[in-house]
Amino acid sequence: MMKVPPLQTAKYAAIGYVVSWALYYIVIGFSPTAYKWWLESKFSLEHVVPLDQPDNIREAYDAYGVHNYAELNAYLQEHNLWYEVVVFRNYTDCDATFRNKVYPRRKHAFDQFPRIDYNVPHGGNAYHNGHTKTGLFRNLTLEEMVTGGEGDYFGVSYNGIFKNEDFSDFMGAPLGTFFKDFSFISWLKQDMVTSRIHWAPIISTFCMQCYGTKYWLFWKPEDLQKAGIHMTTTVAGEIASGTPQSIVKVPTVHAVIHANDLLYFPPMAVHAAASKKGKNIMIAIRRLDLWTIYQGIVQDPANTFWMFARKLYQKIFEDYFLNAVPENSYYYDRRLRYPFRGEWTDKETLQLEAFKDFAGMKYFYGKDAPIEV
Repeated sequence: MMKVPPLQTAKYAAIGYVVSWALYYIVIGFSPTAYKWWLESKFSLEHVVPLDQPDNIREAYDAYGVHNYAELNAYLQEHNLWYEVVVFRNYTDCDATFRNKVYPRRKHAFDQFPRIDYNVPHGGNAYHNGHTKTGLFRNLTLEEMVTGGEGDYFGVSYNGIFKNEDFSDFMGAPLGTFFKDFSFISWLKQDMVTSRIHWAPIISTFCMQCYGTKYWLFWKPEDLQKAGIHMTTTVAGEIASGTPQSIVKVPTVHAVIHANDLLYFPPMAVHAAASKKGKNIMIAIRRLDLWTIYQGIVQDPANTFWMFARKLYQKIFEDYFLNAVPENSYYYDRRLRYPFRGEWTDKETLQLEAFKDFAGMKYFYGKDAPIEV
C-alpha cells in the first residue's frame, strides 16, 4: 500500500476543511430548509449572562464643532471612530432646513404608514416594541404626518418621501452621496420602543434628529458573539437569542439624541431605538459603497455573505413567483411566506410572546429616566 507523504496529507486535510465550510455557508445561505435547521440550533429565549451581574452600559462618543459631511468624515478618520457610535452634537439646524427647504418641496409626497395599537403600557424593551401593528395601513402625506398629530399611525417612510436633494441639504454633503433613507415621523401618545433590536449588514447610518428626542442602545457583533448571542439575517438583520434583561450585561452603548443632533453608527451595529412622545422627526440617511461593504465583511463575513445570498434568492422568488408584489414595497405581505423571512417569523413570534411583559424603557432612558420608571 502506497504511503501518502505527511505534507500531502495535510494539504488534503486543509482542502477538505475549506471545502466543507464553504459548502456549509453556501447551503445555509441559499436553502430555506437548511436555514430552518440552523435557526433551530441557535434560537434561544434563555438569559446569556447571569442576572446578578451588573449592567455593562457606557455612553456613546460625543463630538462637537462638526457641521458638515466633510468635517464629519475627517473627524471619524482622525479619531479612528469608523466602527464606533458617535453623536455629533448640534450638527446643523435641522429644524430650519426642514421648515425652509425640505418641507415646502415634499409636503405633498406620501408613503404608506401602519396603524398601531397602544397595547404595551410599559413602553416595550429591546426585544419587543412598545406597540403592535394592526395590519391596517394608510397613505399619508408628509403634511398630514407633520401637522395632523396622527398618533395612531407610526410614520416610517422607507425611501418614499425624502430624496437625494433632501439628504444633501440635511447632511451638508454633495448630491448623490447617500442612497436611501428609513425616516421616522410620529406623534406618539407615550414614550415607547419604536425599533426593536435589529441590524443592517453593509450600510452605515446617519440619523438626523429634527424634532423631539430618541433613545438608543447599541451592541458590537463581536461582543454579542462572545456572550453566545446569535445574529441572523433574513435580508433584514435579526437577533436569535438572548433576553432584554441579560443583553444589557454584555457591553452596551447608550445614546440620546435631541433636535439638531446627528447620530452615526457603522454597518453591523446591532441596535434598538425608543422615541419620546409628541412630535418626533428623524431622518435616517443610509450610505452604501465599497467602504461600507468592507466594514460589514470585516466585522461579520458569514452574515454579510448570507445577506447577499438570501437577497438574491428572494429577488428570484419575487420576480418569478410573486408578480403581485408592489414595486419598492418594504412591508412583507403577511399572507405570503417569504423564503427565510417565513422561517424567522415562526421564531420571532415566540420571542415577542416571551418578552412582551418586560418593562425595559429604563435602559433606553438612562440618566433621563422619569422617577416612576
